[in-house]
Amino acid sequence: MSERRSQDGRVRLVADEARLDALAGLGLLDDVPIERVRGATPAEFGGSGRGGAVRLALGDATVVVKTLRRGGLLGRLLGAGLGAWFFGARRVLDAVALAQRLLERGATTARPAFARIRRGALPGFRRLELATDEVAGARDAAAFFASAPPPAARRAALRACGAAVHALHEAGVRHADLNLGNLLVADGRALVIDLERSTTPAPLTPDDRVANLARLLRSAEKLGLLGTALSRSDLLRFLHAYEGGARRELYAAVARRRRAGAWHRLGWRLFGRG
Repeated sequence: MSERRSQDGRVRLVADEARLDALAGLGLLDDVPIERVRGATPAEFGGSGRGGAVRLALGDATVVVKTLRRGGLLGRLLGAGLGAWFFGARRVLDAVALAQRLLERGATTARPAFARIRRGALPGFRRLELATDEVAGARDAAAFFASAPPPAARRAALRACGAAVHALHEAGVRHADLNLGNLLVADGRALVIDLERSTTPAPLTPDDRVANLARLLRSAEKLGLLGTALSRSDLLRFLHAYEGGARRELYAAVARRRRAGAWHRLGWRLFGRG
């Protein structure tokens, strides 16, 4: 990707060279909130729910832009304003680089369109925005399963989600916030999104995998979907797509990790991770 800066240096755009002129033409180099950029309209964005998003038409494509915000207790204490400021730009730049790496390795995630970085009043602080190509008809997995889809559609989505998380882990990525809101479901396929703070330990250990899967299971429990919209058979179907013949052993390992996860849940409440 290439970058372009505003004349005063307060705004920085990182995108494919072919898109930079169009982005500048929309006013994205102006130091204004993304909601005030020409043509921006409110958009629902499947994910962790840390703030809203806007939709922008970019040539023949449509992109969804979200403002990165802190989660957990810290985010609630800081509020929507202060919680959207970060020291440096690494958080968004690393997320773009990781998404590109996953796509190159055949994993499924939303394709990054651009990153926008605005300088704050305090030295070093930045407001970070990440745009991805819109996935037509996509819904986050939490909303999808809560809507009681037909059995065939539910089974297809479970298989797609299992395969998507498997591809993520096979690429060596441990998601920082793997939950049903960070899986998008569309037309029988699934994408893993919201890669900020995700890590690439070398190698990804079995315990890393189980911890990530237990976090996903906790999100279904937290949303009240276990035993209602999602049955034990559904979880096994997901794990079969993830790991094949070892699904029952994996189910037992994930269940053990979830039962021992009180400290993880406390960490999520405090800091937005666990």
